Amino acid sequence: MSGAIPSHSITPLSCHDVDLGSQKCHVGPRLLQDLNAKLHSPARVTVQGQTYLCRLWPRVDNSEQFLSLDTSVCQTVNPDKLSSCVSTINRSIDIVTVDDVVSLDVVEVDIVLADSSHVHSVKHSSYLKAQLCDNLSLMLRSLIVASGYNVDCSRMSVGQLHGLTHVAITQTQPQCDCGELTPSTHVIIRDVTSAERFCQRGKACRLGGLSRQVGVLKEIFEQSFKHSDQLRSLGISPVKGILLRGPAGCGKTSLVHAVVASCEAFLIPVVTTEVLGSRAGESESNLDELFEKGRQMSLDGPVVIFFDDVDTLCAKQTREHSQQNRRVVSHVAKLMATLQSSENLVVIGATNRPSAMDPSLRGAGKFEKEIFLGIPNISQRKEILDVLTEKMNLALDVKTFHLAEATPGFVGADLVLLCQAAFHCTLRESPDKQCAQLTMEHFRVALHVIVPSSQRHSDLLVEQRPVSWEDIGGLAEVKLQLQQAVEWPLKHPQAFTRLGLPRPKGVLLYGPPGCAKTTLVRAAASACHVTFLAINGAQLYSPYVGDSERKIAEVFEQARAGAPCILFIDEIDSVVGRRGAGHGGGGVQERVLSTLLNEMDGIGIRVEDLKRSSEKLLPEGDASVTSSDRPQQEVDNSDVLLVAATNRPDMLDDALLRPGRIDRIIYVPLPDEQSRLSILHIHTRQMTLEGVSLSDIARLTDGFTGADLENLCREVALHALSVDGLDVERLTKRHFIDVLSTLHPSISQGQLKQYSPLQRFHMVAPSVA
Repeated sequence: MSGAIPSHSITPLSCHDVDLGSQKCHVGPRLLQDLNAKLHSPARVTVQGQTYLCRLWPRVDNSEQFLSLDTSVCQTVNPDKLSSCVSTINRSIDIVTVDDVVSLDVVEVDIVLADSSHVHSVKHSSYLKAQLCDNLSLMLRSLIVASGYNVDCSRMSVGQLHGLTHVAITQTQPQCDCGELTPSTHVIIRDVTSAERFCQRGKACRLGGLSRQVGVLKEIFEQSFKHSDQLRSLGISPVKGILLRGPAGCGKTSLVHAVVASCEAFLIPVVTTEVLGSRAGESESNLDELFEKGRQMSLDGPVVIFFDDVDTLCAKQTREHSQQNRRVVSHVAKLMATLQSSENLVVIGATNRPSAMDPSLRGAGKFEKEIFLGIPNISQRKEILDVLTEKMNLALDVKTFHLAEATPGFVGADLVLLCQAAFHCTLRESPDKQCAQLTMEHFRVALHVIVPSSQRHSDLLVEQRPVSWEDIGGLAEVKLQLQQAVEWPLKHPQAFTRLGLPRPKGVLLYGPPGCAKTTLVRAAASACHVTFLAINGAQLYSPYVGDSERKIAEVFEQARAGAPCILFIDEIDSVVGRRGAGHGGGGVQERVLSTLLNEMDGIGIRVEDLKRSSEKLLPEGDASVTSSDRPQQEVDNSDVLLVAATNRPDMLDDALLRPGRIDRIIYVPLPDEQSRLSILHIHTRQMTLEGVSLSDIARLTDGFTGADLENLCREVALHALSVDGLDVERLTKRHFIDVLSTLHPSISQGQLKQYSPLQRFHMVAPSVA
């Protein structure tokens, strides 16, 4: 008979030393009776998610409140503590008795040695294996085991004698649910491994949004670990150095841990700051020890040495760097060059500042293969959120696709913080963690406090509050043109590719001030669900030579890091003027204009800015770049769309306005009567009106911009408070008439005439029904 009894009142206690290795589980007599178990009956005991195989024994004191458990045979191993006994309290304990225990004829095992230096000699010595098999038969006799369970022998005399920590049961004959080792059981050692490598088993985790990078990394491991001999026979050296680059929090470290675990390789993580020593030669000595450990472990199987933040260890050499730093870089290059002699050893470096890394280490024989991890797109963000929320108690209104839409520019680490912040919101409402349910409102609250890590500490405005097209009154023709120029290329790129249409690089909105040019761009970005970066032209200006050009390059670099992205430069005329229009040959505006044109054309872009979307430079489906693949030509910047706004188009240079740079020029006019009515409806929806005809107000406000109409509604409310007192609840027609008698349009007819020549020169695209 088998049964499961959750015993919440039982307190598990650690076993006595005399019981170590005996598999005894001491329980109260009443529980034995309830389980219908006999003395010495085999059972599975689950405590805190860990399952043990044991034999049931009555407690000497007959107490029903306590349980003493020997943990010698367990299903998984705690990597932080190889030998442990249960010592926690007040946890649920499940006991399942096992009826049919068969005598085992053959048991195949993997043995784990404490000293990794002995693994190679034991693995390749039939004499030592035979001797160990005999000792294991004695040590494991009478134990109840099953496939997938591990026997802790670190405190057994035979285990200590031979340096054994664990014996992993891989297969039994006959195959059964549970079996007992008898004197006639034949023990076969299938594999020998070290305790360090054994503790990393079973750590494979599920990743979201990195399927391409996982495939590339697995392919490299396959070639380096399994087919290196075949490659060398063809005169090809297998890849031994890999560089992962991408913004902070995009999943570089998680990628390495997941792929290494899935390939059953041993990972040696290295904290680069701990390698650097203060004394002369100390850093080189630490590096030698790391690589020597990797070579020793590679005799037992595949090994990966992982340098996180490798740019700290191998910084680009400048005058400020000491001679010691130069020696460290030289020593790393020397050690990387010797990797071809090690069959099962690969070195991976990760950095979010590839330009800060010494270029001598990014060539053949060093970190020759580069894999880029960028900002996840909407489908990748959904995959990440699916992984993060699979164990959460989500309400029915939570849809990960909608969360992915609301998080453009978020990397994996930001999405983790988002889920944590949402969970903390539930704890404020319900202290019971077990019953906490996350709703969409919790995520909306969390979205207000989480800023994408790639955009922190930046001068650029990162728009988080979505703006819909319905928030903008009127301007139907302009909205359609903007959707064609901005929304269509970003949301439907396959249609442009199918028809051979190049995606636009730039869009210019011009028109009188106050006509919602900025709001229109934000609405387009919200509709596309892409990163929206906004900067004012004045922020790019600097009186220092070269500083404005540097800011332009940094702005485009940040936009490429957050691609797909809309980069919005407001008041572009203030920083990019017409050449020869009153400026000297070395004027700041001319230099900034030249830099802006180069960035838009993609000339001079650093290799680390290369996006995986550059299909014409990369093979189909390839997410990697080798040293020989680095382009020295124009790259594709189609994932970044520049949108500029100005109310002085006559100040812009013709080189900026030509097709191929600014592909679409859209005039945003003053709102007509119907548009003014829509704008008034939007700005008065929170007001209580009495006897007011908004149609009449729209007719009386000819020449008003959208900003003028917003100001009109605000002034009417203030006028009502000042005339009728602070208790006024309704706005009347009289309030509007009084304000309109003193309020005039901010744009004159003379100012409107300056837009006429540009409207005639640049024909707008026809409307599409």
